[in-house]
Order: sequence, then C-alpha cells, then structure tokens
Amino acid sequence: VSQSRYAKCESVGSLYKREDDKSETVLHRFKVFLNETEPLVNYYSSKGAVAEVDSLRSPEEIFKDLEFKLK
Repeated sequence: VSQSRYAKCESVGSLYKREDDKSETVLHRFKVFLNETEPLVNYYSSKGAVAEVDSLRSPEEIFKDLEFKLK
C-alpha cells in the first residue's frame, strides 16, 4: 500500500496511519481470533446456541431477523 493513499482524503482532510492499521497487527488479531474466538463459536454452534445473520441487509431487516431468532 502506497503512503500516498493515506496522505489526503478530500472529504475529511489529512489522514494518518494508526498503529492498528499495520499488517502485523491485523495478522495478530486474526491469529487471536483463530486461537481464542473460533473455538468458542464452534462450541456454541455445536450446542445450537449460535444464530447466523446476514449483515448485508438494512439495519431494520437485521433487527427483525435478530428479534425472530432470539425468541
């Protein structure tokens, strides 16, 4: 990724690259997910305690889906 990509954004002015924007940080977070979060999701999925929700819909549709699945 070129530095010029972070140099200027017309709508908000100058941007800066945060510490957590680094590829090493993203990789670390993904490893933490794989080691700590994914096993929990798998465990609770096997117990029928995880519901999937399509997050590409409108907030109102997502809310209705969540209400239905939590009843």
